[in-house]
Amino acid sequence: GVFDEIDDVISRDEIESFMACYMAATGFAVEALNAAPRTLPEGATLTPRPGVRRG
Repeated sequence: GVFDEIDDVISRDEIESFMACYMAATGFAVEALNAAPRTLPEGATLTPRPGVRRG
């Protein structure tokens, strides 16, 4: 259906439960990511490629 806010159709508890299962299934671990070494030097920025829209 059509809705403006996800909270209108599913409770916050259901969203959090779904996200916890999704993150476990995909191997996403916040603690592990935060503990990992940097992949880019501090202060590094990325230059957008011409013709690639963001957002």
